[in-house]
Amino acid sequence: MASVDYPKLFKAVEDSYARLEPFRRQRNEAIKQYVGYRYQQEGCEQEKPLGGLEQVITTYTQQLVGGQPRALVRANRPELSPTAADLEVALNWLVKKLNLYEALWEVVLNAHFGLGIAQVGMVEAEAAESWWHVLGRPAVNVIDQDDWVHDVRAKRWEHTYFMGHYYRWPFDVAEKFALFDSEARSQLKPTTGSFVARRSGIHTPETLVEPVEPQVELLDLWLPKHGLLLTLCPEQRLVLREAQWVGDRQGPYHLLYFNPVPGKLMPLTTAMTLGPLDELCDRVFRKLHEQAVAQKSVLPFRGGSDDDIRRLKEAANGDAFRCDGDLPQEVRYGGPDKVNLDFLMACVQLLSRRAGNLEQLAGLGIQATTLGQEQILQFNASLRISFMRQRVYDFVARIFRALAFYLLTDRLVQLHLIRPLPDIGMELPLVWDAERQQGDIEDYLIEVDVYSLHHRSAQAQLESILSLLNNFVGPLVPTLAQQGYQFRPERVLELISRYLGIPELHYLFEPGEPMPAQLPVAGAAQQASEMLGTEASQYRQTVPRVDVQDLVAR
Repeated sequence: MASVDYPKLFKAVEDSYARLEPFRRQRNEAIKQYVGYRYQQEGCEQEKPLGGLEQVITTYTQQLVGGQPRALVRANRPELSPTAADLEVALNWLVKKLNLYEALWEVVLNAHFGLGIAQVGMVEAEAAESWWHVLGRPAVNVIDQDDWVHDVRAKRWEHTYFMGHYYRWPFDVAEKFALFDSEARSQLKPTTGSFVARRSGIHTPETLVEPVEPQVELLDLWLPKHGLLLTLCPEQRLVLREAQWVGDRQGPYHLLYFNPVPGKLMPLTTAMTLGPLDELCDRVFRKLHEQAVAQKSVLPFRGGSDDDIRRLKEAANGDAFRCDGDLPQEVRYGGPDKVNLDFLMACVQLLSRRAGNLEQLAGLGIQATTLGQEQILQFNASLRISFMRQRVYDFVARIFRALAFYLLTDRLVQLHLIRPLPDIGMELPLVWDAERQQGDIEDYLIEVDVYSLHHRSAQAQLESILSLLNNFVGPLVPTLAQQGYQFRPERVLELISRYLGIPELHYLFEPGEPMPAQLPVAGAAQQASEMLGTEASQYRQTVPRVDVQDLVAR
């Protein structure tokens, strides 16, 4: 195992964390702008009535994460195709078990303010969570950027010497953890003071909260060059654990960001690009609000007109009253300035333009006169989202690959699953264990089912199904019938009732005996007259279909 100069490593980590402080401050300021004035002490200092940044980021996140992601697994070798099908079932079950949707939503949201970071690895299983096996289970943890540190000297992520994150553990758990070095454990002491305040020097009300029980702050570091995963106690300069990384070659940390900057590791974020324009919109709106509040409407009058003014004030709406002098004229003072209002509207439109046509992305209104033009606008508005969506696809694929590694290598795993067989409408039990593990991670191509990440309402899915039936399946029904395929209209009713949430619709029809088909008189009468000797003129214009073989048997 490669030797590590730990004194230099501790110093490099401290220096890198200090140099990342401006990004943490800027991120926290952007989050305050995002949550607004009413988010107690952690919000911004002034009202944000428009909330443009919140609307942009929420719309982006909704467009990028619309559902539980699903994996598609293919084998690079034909003989592994059955295993690939089983691996796909096991991987999608694991993704659902870990609730990857929630973690993905948080990572994508974090990526709009800085780095979206997820850690994938094996964690010690608790008694109630031993569904994998008693020794541990896979986990996907979201890492906050305030706890993140990486080698700031590198210009590319693959060139970093270290990356990792700080976290807190109960002291009584850490001092008894068997995987830690026993000598280092004996020297371990609880961390004093607030963790964030002590690390960054930021002393705010939210960072000065003391832990309820004794805790210790630890640091997990991944050293890609050495393939090592370290657990350190940076405050006490203790090396608690030094282990060879067991997992996918990408390492335990997976990063998501949307706008890389040449020669820099930290990306350009949505909050950085749109935050100043959003703040400008709110400043102008607040000015218009002040002008509207200060606006007055008054009735000046000359001396000697007191009785006229009194009668005017006492008159109800629609009443007539006597006026001995000139009628007073209402005078308005102040009010919202039209130039400022026009400037605000221009800023709002510019914010929407910078965001990639926000109204279209958020579905705030129809902007075209025809469906075709609306679809073209939606496509053009999605160009910015398409690039971001591809970044999310790549990120999720890396998560899938990391989880699949444990499915293929952990010899103790035993998962009892159900494998659906849609071709025959059945399900078969599937046990994923060591006997199912064939090949390694490089033998499989793991992709993301892109439609699983798109939000589609039940009505939209039903429209797609009916459109497919009308435009594609309908014209092929005669051809399919000749090949032995039978159309099942009752299944269509089941789909409609399920997607519309109207179960009573399915009960309006019940199966019965099919009505006999009818043949034209010429064919039926001729067959009957030839076999029974009956004149065709005795038959009505249409007769029920005659079973020829039954007649021949007679």
